[in-house]
Amino acid sequence: MHLIVAIDDSRHWRMIYEHIAISLQEEGFQVTFRSYDGPGSAMELSKAAQPNPQLPPPLVTICDFQMPGCNGDGLVDILARYLPQSTYIITSTLPEAEQYAKKRGYQFINKATARQTLPDILRQVISDANTT
Repeated sequence: MHLIVAIDDSRHWRMIYEHIAISLQEEGFQVTFRSYDGPGSAMELSKAAQPNPQLPPPLVTICDFQMPGCNGDGLVDILARYLPQSTYIITSTLPEAEQYAKKRGYQFINKATARQTLPDILRQVISDANTT
């Protein structure tokens, strides 16, 4: 079972990501989904670095770039120290978000096209994980 995590202060976007995860489950992918409404609650993920059957490390972490309190770049930099094996996907419409993602070697998805592009990226990451 692979964990997909979404961190976004927008309830609307968290629901979209959850819907995509449900669609993947319906296609037969062994995934579970968890969402966080911002950096504060997402810091719970750092606990996933410790062996814990209730909170496996995420295969994929989808993170909004612009959030109150701590932007996605700061949050992902922190999480990547604890969970370097996760595939990080930065979502935004801001050009600086894409620049950050490229600089760090992360995937970038423009939110304007996320509904169309994210499912295929997730399918590929899951398929790659299943073959290793």
